[in-house]
Amino acid sequence: MKTFELDPILTKAIQECNLSKIKQIIDSYNKEEKLGKINARDSNNGETYLHLLISLDSTHKENLKNEKINIIKFLLENGADPNAQDNEGNSPLH
Repeated sequence: MKTFELDPILTKAIQECNLSKIKQIIDSYNKEEKLGKINARDSNNGETYLHLLISLDSTHKENLKNEKINIIKFLLENGADPNAQDNEGNSPLH
């Protein structure tokens, strides 16, 4: 499988927890590249979109917490790898 780097537009949508934008971007991917793009990695630290999303602080924002859960479900349903390890061997759900 081809390795992809994080897309800045999808990264921004993840950071903003914008599920509708995330769906729009991922739904635009062709079938052959979708899995690779959902599991893209940061070229510096090897983190995936799941790593990025889970690291966002939503401790005091219940609305944001629920949105993160919905995005995590969406990414997993579309092939995001919950066992992908970053450069330090950490998985998103460690």
